[in-house]
Formats: sequence, structure tokens, C-alpha cells
Amino acid sequence: MSGSHGDSVVNLVHTENTEEKGLSLIDVVRSDAGLSLFAAYLVREYAHESILFILEVFQFRKQFKHLQTVRDDDSPEFQISDYVPKCRTLTENPDDFYKQAEVIRNRFIPYSSNLCINISSSMRKDLENLNFHDLEVEQLAIVFDDAYKRIFSLLRDPFLRFRETYEYQALLKETKPTSSGTHPSHNTSLSVPSPDSKPRLSEDINVNLFQFIQAQNDDKIHNALKSVGDCFVNCCTSRQQPAKSRTSTFT
Repeated sequence: MSGSHGDSVVNLVHTENTEEKGLSLIDVVRSDAGLSLFAAYLVREYAHESILFILEVFQFRKQFKHLQTVRDDDSPEFQISDYVPKCRTLTENPDDFYKQAEVIRNRFIPYSSNLCINISSSMRKDLENLNFHDLEVEQLAIVFDDAYKRIFSLLRDPFLRFRETYEYQALLKETKPTSSGTHPSHNTSLSVPSPDSKPRLSEDINVNLFQFIQAQNDDKIHNALKSVGDCFVNCCTSRQQPAKSRTSTFT
């Protein structure tokens, strides 16, 4: 059953060796600005289903942080920035953990889904055939762990390409891991300066992808994301909302 405690994929996502200067994937996703920049890059890479799945399962799992089954597996890939709006799966089904799990499965697991993630056939079959209501809460809390680790490990390749971008270079200048190996501050505030080279599409993606931004930037962001498809629309929370309803959600 998905959710068994396998080896951490952290060795796959620390992409630099000890002599190389740079940020690992773990470093980047632990940083607020880093997660936003990398998420925006994945959108442009047409890999938005991966980051959406990571964020939804991370938030789903975090609800059970008091449980022993969750505390037993505190792998680095589960320690990403949580400074993003709460996903609709949780806000629309508060405290109904079994319903939340059903929504996550229906959105990301079936081949027919627009947000189908890249997992093995056996893992997909196990999740599709699983009756969540047969599980104790302790088991439900980690039911997506194996799929989460699989998708996180697959982020290694796009992350290597992300390291060649201007956004990464700007992030590197302002976010440095400490000599003790601790992760960058979650409060990293990144303002990307104008590059010397010719303008790129990435300049129109706001650093704070998951936060409200000034209205004048909305059109640029929506135009840049238009080709991704309707399934991503609600992930970008930059759209102007009525003043009396300012609660952020994604997906």
C-alpha cells in the first residue's frame, strides 16, 4: 500500500556535490521565494501537476503531524515551505480527511485525469483500488507518501534545468545555505532585478506566485500562463478578488 516507509529520496535531490557552490532542490523548496520561483518554472515546463500534487499532499499530511506514523518519517522532502494558500481540497472539506483523500486521488491518480501524475502502474492500481474508509487515520495520513516521494524525485531533472535560469541565479544571490547545512530562511524575500540579457518570459512571472500581487501585474501573469490550460487557472492566486473575500486558495 502506498504510504509505506521507504528510503528517503533526499540523495536524489541534493544535486550539488560538497565542493560545488549552489542550492539543492531541498534548499529551494524550503524557501518561500525559492518554492514560488521553481513552481512558476514547472508551470512553464508543463509539469504543473507535479507541483500541485506535492503541495496538496504536503498540506494534507501536515494535518496529521501529531501522529506517530507521520513523525516516524520526517524526511527532508516533507519539509518544504508552507507559506502558500491552503488548497481547496482542504478548505472545501474541512476535517473530513477521508473526503480530502478521495479528492486528491481523483485529481491526480487516474490516467483519465488532466492532472495525472507519473507514478508506476502498480502504485496507481494500489491507490485506485484502495478503500480509504478501511484505513485507520494513522494509515490514511501517509497513504500518499510513496507517490509523493516518487514525484519529488522526478523533480530532479527539471530542477537541473531550473539551475540554468536567471531566476535561480537571482535566488542564489539572496539565499545561501549555512555552513552547518541548515536550510535557507522561510522568510526569504526575493526581488528579481532586471537581467542584462534580452527579456525572457520568466520576467513576467511574479516571484510570489501563490500570493496576492498588485493588480497591474495580473494580465502579464495570465497571458504567460494561458497556454498551460484551464486546469491551472485556480493555482495562480494573483487574480483580483472582491475585497470582502480575500481568502487565498489554490487548485
